[in-house]
Amino acid sequence: MRPILPHLSRTRLSRTRIARSRFSRPGLVAALTLCLGAAGAAEATVFNLTATDVVIANPSPLFTSGLITGSLTLDNAIAPGQSFGSASVTALTLNFGGITGNLADVQAEIAPGPVQLFGTRSADGQGFSVFDFRFGFPTTTPGCSFVCAGQILINSPIGGADTSNFIALDDFDTGQTLSVIDSFTPHFQRVGGAVPEPAAWLLAIVGMGLTGLTLRRRRAAPMPAPAG
Repeated sequence: MRPILPHLSRTRLSRTRIARSRFSRPGLVAALTLCLGAAGAAEATVFNLTATDVVIANPSPLFTSGLITGSLTLDNAIAPGQSFGSASVTALTLNFGGITGNLADVQAEIAPGPVQLFGTRSADGQGFSVFDFRFGFPTTTPGCSFVCAGQILINSPIGGADTSNFIALDDFDTGQTLSVIDSFTPHFQRVGGAVPEPAAWLLAIVGMGLTGLTLRRRRAAPMPAPAG
């Protein structure tokens, strides 16, 4: 039986395959490396805040519920058992009976100083064994035209008042809207898995794009022309 390509030199075909592999394999490896790099890139871990044993000493219309909730996003570089400061907290939201604030609000209230927050991640990584956050919300926050301040404490090594609490006063002249959460027990619980940061998503998208482009070029590479 005659070969399909009778004039094609085996040596030439071999050289063509080598040239094609030199183009495609490094590109494919680089693209896959980007994808794997994205998987290991910086991530953040979210912890939900809940509270038990909530004692409202002075209820007012400011509090629409007796619930205390929130969430904290921590740089995933903080390993279980490791301590951290405010620089490792990338997001924070708080809700005290309907009065809400976030990390940007707290920063605006104490500017230009840094947010006073520190803690230690628990040994199992699911919460915090130590946590100390003393804060205030700006007077532009609804329900806080005079003051809104509080503290969230878990085994804090700092002396002084050792109970978590929150106070809100919206009208100093009448005192009719003074609201006080005298004490509560905070709980932080890790939510699911780590959440990739935007840089990690970008690396993954670029890596997958390069992988697809490399594979497409490999499929589209022309067959060698018959000799002669």
